[in-house]
Amino acid sequence: MSLIFSSCSTHDEVTAEKLDANTSKVNFTTSSRLQDYNEEYYQNMMSTLRSNIDDILNESKPANIDLYDYKVRLLKGELKLPEKSYQRISNVSENLLTYGRNLATTNNVDVNLEDDSELLALGGLFSPGDNINVTFPSDSQVVVNGNTLTWGEVGYCVAAAVGADFIWAIGASTTATWGAASLTRLFAKAASRFLGPVGVAIAVVTFGVCIANELND
Repeated sequence: MSLIFSSCSTHDEVTAEKLDANTSKVNFTTSSRLQDYNEEYYQNMMSTLRSNIDDILNESKPANIDLYDYKVRLLKGELKLPEKSYQRISNVSENLLTYGRNLATTNNVDVNLEDDSELLALGGLFSPGDNINVTFPSDSQVVVNGNTLTWGEVGYCVAAAVGADFIWAIGASTTATWGAASLTRLFAKAASRFLGPVGVAIAVVTFGVCIANELND
């Protein structure tokens, strides 16, 4: 991925420069230290990522379908994403990728640190304040993105994000147990089938919208 960075000499951090008016609305500092992240930073990062991705996809979306359906059909491989749009989404996802890697290494989460899809999924599913070291049965509550939900609600939003009904069936199973690593791997595998890490970036912002809707129901 090709973000341009400017270095800071006294801190182990870099500042992401604005790519262009169409791909980045806010500059964020990406750090190698998880303690430098907080909930406000995380929510701003995810909100900006969602806005950037939606703007990029709206440029290539067919006029006869809505944005959500376009995302789902892209993730299912039914429609093709233009190469320019693919690269722009890859670029604006860099901050989330860095955050996901920090989250995984700091908490020893059992994900593949060489797999950008898994790192993006982990970062998009869990905020800095979440307890990601606890395994839950499917009828228990879990904190995701700073919000307390049931695993059924989480499973529903995972399915809504990737357009995969089988994930809802697995997530709702009374025999399944779930933790950060297992949910991350499942989400990444489903979302990356046709678009790789870019598919995961698209899916995690849809997941966030669904979580917000579940809280308001």
